[in-house]
Amino acid sequence: MTQHGRWWRPVLLAFLLAGVPLISAQEPGAAKPTAEKDGKDAPKEKETDKGKDAKKDGKDAKKDEKKDAKKDETEKPEKPAAPPSAYIKQGIFAGKVNEVRESDRNFSIEMAAGKGRNLRLSFVVTDDAKIRTMAMPMIFDDRGNLKRPSRDELIKAKGKGKDQALPGYEAEFSNLAQGQIVQVQGVTTKEKLLAAQKAARIRPLPGQPPPPPEDIMTNMVLILQEPLKKPGQGK
Repeated sequence: MTQHGRWWRPVLLAFLLAGVPLISAQEPGAAKPTAEKDGKDAPKEKETDKGKDAKKDGKDAKKDEKKDAKKDETEKPEKPAAPPSAYIKQGIFAGKVNEVRESDRNFSIEMAAGKGRNLRLSFVVTDDAKIRTMAMPMIFDDRGNLKRPSRDELIKAKGKGKDQALPGYEAEFSNLAQGQIVQVQGVTTKEKLLAAQKAARIRPLPGQPPPPPEDIMTNMVLILQEPLKKPGQGK
């Protein structure tokens, strides 16, 4: 090959040498669009991550609420307070009212004990006691005159619910009075009965008087008859 045939080699070498800076200069420019793209995609990724986190938190909160609800359902309810001891009947006593003390809901009666002797018993009325009377209730008309009660008025006077089956009509502790003939139902509780049995086993010391008997509890007093008026005491 002649020298004239090799003229293109210096030209090609010069062209290649001139082309290197051009390629190098385009590399930063080519990287710029990629960086801008990454910058645009970054907020999207953050927003997506926040959305995912929010949904996750919401699901976790719902799971926690369901767990708490199931826990509340499985927890055993508190036991109700134990009801008071049921009354144990001690017998029926009948006699004349001797004394009434409203301050401590206490009254006493005298009842025959045989051979001309009388026995005096004292009773304390429970808070839930039923006081009844066999006397027909007194009903007055609009003018204040005494009238005979109707059937509906008598039914109402007997009380509500189970009280309808009790004898007589509703009354109050204040209706008890000296001289009335009453029928009293004596009661006690299991605790009092055990305490009394324990006390009975304890012998008093020689010369020491025995403890006075406790008042008998009653949850039902029926007034059978009002006091008889003596001559000269009015109508």
